[in-house]
Amino acid sequence: MKSPKIPAGATITVGMSRTRDYFELRTGGGISYVKYDSVERLANLGGIVLDCDGVLIDESTSYDQAIREAVSKIVGIITGFGVRAEEIPVELIYTVRSIGSFNNDADTTYLLATALASRIASEKHVDIKSRLERILAGDFKHLSEDVRWDRQIGDILRIWMRELDLLLGQLEITALPAREVLTKILPENLYGISEEVTQALRYPGRYGESLVATVFDEIYYGSENMPVLRSVGPFFNYPGRVNDERLLVSEETLKRLREIAGKLCLSTGRGSWETYKTLGGLAEYLERAANIFIADIIATNPQDRGKYEKPSPWPLREAAALLKTEGNILYVGNSMEDLLMWENANKLENRYLFAGVFSGVKGLEMLDLFIERGADLAVSSINILPRILDYLEIY
Repeated sequence: MKSPKIPAGATITVGMSRTRDYFELRTGGGISYVKYDSVERLANLGGIVLDCDGVLIDESTSYDQAIREAVSKIVGIITGFGVRAEEIPVELIYTVRSIGSFNNDADTTYLLATALASRIASEKHVDIKSRLERILAGDFKHLSEDVRWDRQIGDILRIWMRELDLLLGQLEITALPAREVLTKILPENLYGISEEVTQALRYPGRYGESLVATVFDEIYYGSENMPVLRSVGPFFNYPGRVNDERLLVSEETLKRLREIAGKLCLSTGRGSWETYKTLGGLAEYLERAANIFIADIIATNPQDRGKYEKPSPWPLREAAALLKTEGNILYVGNSMEDLLMWENANKLENRYLFAGVFSGVKGLEMLDLFIERGADLAVSSINILPRILDYLEIY
C-alpha cells in the first residue's frame, strides 16, 4: 500500500473555526474537505460501513413524505380535525432530526403528531377522551373516516409550527428521547393531554397495536405488503411511498469503494426488505452477512430500541465486527445520529473514521457541524468519495 498524500494545490477553506485542520479538494462533483490528521489513518482502511438514507438512497420522496402523511392522518384520528400533509414543512422534519435521537422516522411522526394534536385539542376545546379510548380499542379505520376540516386550524398550525421549529432548534445535538423533547416544547398546560395521547398511541409499539407504527408503516411500505412484512393487517389502503425512492449512489462508486477498502456493508435504521428493493443489483457489492438493519431488529423488540438505535454505538460496532477485518473502519453518514454514533463508537474503540455527506435541505448546516465536530472527511455526495480516496492514493 502506498503512503497517502496531500495532493498538490490543495487549498484551505475559510469561514469555520476549525477549518485550519482541513484542506479543500475541488473535483467535478464539488468541494470536499479532508482533515490533515486523518490522512495517515485513511491509509489503513479495513472496510467501509455505509448509511442508506441521504447517502445511498434519496429518502425525500419516501420517508419524508411518509412522515408528513402519517402526522396528518394521526392528528385527524386523535382530534377529529384534518391537517393537510403539505402544511407540515419538510424543514421541520429536518430540525427534529438535528436533535440527534430521531433516526427512526416513526419517532419523528410520534413527536409531531402528539405536539400538534395536543395543541389542536387545547385550542379547539376538544374532548378527545372518547376518541383515545377507541384508538386503544384498535378502531383506527372508522376514526380516520370521521374527520372534519376547519380553516382556522390551518392558520393556527402555521403559527404553531414556526414556533415549534424554533423550540426544536434549541435542542440540536442534545440526543434527547422523544418524550423528553415534548416536555421541552409543549406549554405546561398541554403536558396532561400529551401523556393521554402517548398512552393511546401505545408509543413505542408494534404494527397493529400502536397507531403510530401502523399508520407510518402502511404509508411507507404500502398496505398490500403488510401481511408479508408483519404477518397481520392491513388496516388502511396506501400504495406505499417506498415505490417513489431513487438511488443517490452509482454502481461505479460502490465498485471502486470495494476495490479501495476491500469490504463494504450497511449500518442503517432501515429494514432489509425496503433497502434491497431499492438497491436492486447494487446490493451485490455489499457483504450481506455484515449488513445491520435496525428496523428489522426493533420491529419485534421495540422495548430494546435504546440499545440498537443510533446514536447508540452498537450498529456501527456490530457491522465492523461482522466484516471480520483488521484496520480502520470508515463510516459514511449524513445525519446528526450518524455523527453521534461515530463519536460514541470511538469512545469504546478508536478505529472509526467518519465521512459526512452534506446535501439536501440542511446541507450547509451539516457541513459546518461535521467540521466543528472533527469529521475526517466531508463530501457533497458519496459518488465523490472514491475520487477523494484516489487523490490521496489510498489503495
